[in-house]
Amino acid sequence: MANPILVTIQCDACGGDASVKKLNNSPLLYLHCKTCGMDRRSGKQLQAKWQAAIDGKSGLPDAPEQAESVEGEWSPPVEDKPESNAEDKPENSGISGKSVAVGTIGVLSVLAMFFKAVRG
Repeated sequence: MANPILVTIQCDACGGDASVKKLNNSPLLYLHCKTCGMDRRSGKQLQAKWQAAIDGKSGLPDAPEQAESVEGEWSPPVEDKPESNAEDKPENSGISGKSVAVGTIGVLSVLAMFFKAVRG
């Protein structure tokens, strides 16, 4: 037997109707949209959003919780991105005229050998 529908909300992806259901033997909720399929993400914010829909509240919780850092866990380095200037770009980005010329000569050489072989 399928899990019962707890509440119907709007699908974030397609805007259609989606059903919020609860997994068997689990505190986790999931979303099922007939167009998009199942969404079984377990993040705190999304689970809180679906629970709020069941409870009759709208929107996300007021204060989003910051992810706690676990010692020894990898986290991406935080870098300040400088504004991009034309001066920062390397001069040799993309295809240069020299590489086009070499490629053209190579193609013409192959074609010349082909026509020479065909003519006899």
